[in-house]
Amino acid sequence: MEQFAGEYHELCTVIEIGENVKGRKLLVAKISDNVETDENEPEFFNTGTIHGDETAGYILLLRMTEYLLDNYGKDDRVTRIVDSIEMFISPLCNPDGTFQNDNSTVQGARRTNASGVDLNRNYRHTGDY
Repeated sequence: MEQFAGEYHELCTVIEIGENVKGRKLLVAKISDNVETDENEPEFFNTGTIHGDETAGYILLLRMTEYLLDNYGKDDRVTRIVDSIEMFISPLCNPDGTFQNDNSTVQGARRTNASGVDLNRNYRHTGDY
């Protein structure tokens, strides 16, 4: 995520929206033609991998982010999308479930967060997260 913001700083910034149980940052990439401005445009929020062991959404949203940034100014359709919508992309909502053992492998990934909560079934904050 930080690499996208670094390479495409004119189109992408990374926003920390909080931390999870183990203190891992929850990150969102904002993509826009005026990334530092809150424009009067439709906003789109896309989130992936709520279940830590379902990594396809995580990978696809990282690839979508890369595709939009790489093709801005090259592909008319991508350019129109980025120019007319403020996009917020959160590829991984459950890093504790995905990276249960450490930050270098998804082996052993599990559905729930570190507190055993299925985030897709219970977003309500009870202090147990």
